[in-house]
Amino acid sequence: MCRAAPDHNQDVSRHDIAPGGNEMALATGERRQGFRPSLKGIGAVLGTGALVWGALAVQAAIVGERQESTTARLEQQIAQVQAGPPAQAQRYTTEVSDQAKAQPFDATLPPATTAPVKEITLTATDDTIVGIAKDINFTGWTFGGSVPAKPLRVRQGDTVKFTLVNNGKVGHSMDFHAASINPGAAFKTVLPGQSFSFEWKAVNPGVYMFHCGTPPVIEHIGNGMYGAIIVDPAEGLAPAKEFALVQSEYYLDKKGEVYTGHVGKMMEGTPDYVVWNGMANQYVASPLKADPGELIRLWVVNAGPSQTSAFHVIGAVFSAYYPDGNLANKQVGVSTATIPAGGAAMFELTIPDAGTYPFVTHSFADASKGAIGVLQVGTPAAGEADGHTMDAPASGHGSAAAVKLDVTMLDNKFAQPQLSAKAGEMVSVNVVNKGSALHNLRIAGVPGDGGKDAQSALLTGGASGSFTFTPAKAGTYKFICDVHPVEMTGTLTVK
Repeated sequence: MCRAAPDHNQDVSRHDIAPGGNEMALATGERRQGFRPSLKGIGAVLGTGALVWGALAVQAAIVGERQESTTARLEQQIAQVQAGPPAQAQRYTTEVSDQAKAQPFDATLPPATTAPVKEITLTATDDTIVGIAKDINFTGWTFGGSVPAKPLRVRQGDTVKFTLVNNGKVGHSMDFHAASINPGAAFKTVLPGQSFSFEWKAVNPGVYMFHCGTPPVIEHIGNGMYGAIIVDPAEGLAPAKEFALVQSEYYLDKKGEVYTGHVGKMMEGTPDYVVWNGMANQYVASPLKADPGELIRLWVVNAGPSQTSAFHVIGAVFSAYYPDGNLANKQVGVSTATIPAGGAAMFELTIPDAGTYPFVTHSFADASKGAIGVLQVGTPAAGEADGHTMDAPASGHGSAAAVKLDVTMLDNKFAQPQLSAKAGEMVSVNVVNKGSALHNLRIAGVPGDGGKDAQSALLTGGASGSFTFTPAKAGTYKFICDVHPVEMTGTLTVK
């Protein structure tokens, strides 16, 4: 069933242009006639060279529902089109924000209740401040006051009674990917000051995205209106430590002291940040924790709006991977899985050894923009990451003071390409990443912890770490950055 709440804001004129036509549909059920501009006329304004880009951007502006500011918004976006496509995305800091340090997004996932009817109400707003990174404060459009929305959880067979309350200044709607329902009847735009309810049956188990579906959809998702909903299978799941992770993108436009979403960048697909659960690298500073040998279950949604996720946990292989979170889709022995924008998956793994295990999108251009986190399993060994860096486990033991070597990593080179040490002498390497990309340092042929090459962990821009080792034999050894192995090299001479 679908029903519209009473209209408490009759004097506001809001529009939602239905796909494929110029008739407008509102959550009240009313339909109005809109207009369809001439591409020939637009071409005269924009010029032939900008026609294709102009058609896309102007279409995004026209189909967007607006109040009396519709004309002004359209003129603003036409001006952006006349100026040409946006420049390449600026590199922003990926240092963890004060907000993320004080209150990281809670990724833990409690079990679903046993009630067969789930009543869910979400409130849409347009003014939530999100600390994406250090000194980068974003004005988000949100469900429930956070980016992403808090994860929802129901059971297969449950009836979901959902209400959207719009306390924002523009129209919003709700699109559940988990629902099999007429979208024209349920996923309607709700005007400011109004609410709208509909119900649906959770038939298909899995993990799904939900998001605002009001045009232009890319703008509403790009501004933060999305989340994850888990539908537990009827037969239940084995006990596990569970986390919900949502990958998403930010496209920034500076407005005074804060940032808002830049529609032109969204249309170009040039994100300034790619993050887990709304804030850059927050789970490096505040790792997700599990015990050695404990089953870990990760519910992962890629909200996009445009980038693909290549989900990977460094140092682990998934015992089971379920596309869309459905048990019928089980795959085993997977190390990296592709999740399209709007898609989702469930991953299970068991890590026997204590340590820090970074999780990333293996699309490293995106990982370097903030999509890095850490699974902390048990108590890390001495010298391993304390949650503020992604340090690799320490190598070498003993009470003797280590010789210290300092290495600064810049983009595409090591500031100190020549290092020296003595055979049998413990060495401590302190590494600082002063570049903007993701870097590490690995010394090929010099054993470190566990017999692997001595190395640091992957470090984001501005991060630091350290590792220790004791070279056994004299010789010349090459060290590299695994992310940039051609450009970033150096030599360690052991005497």
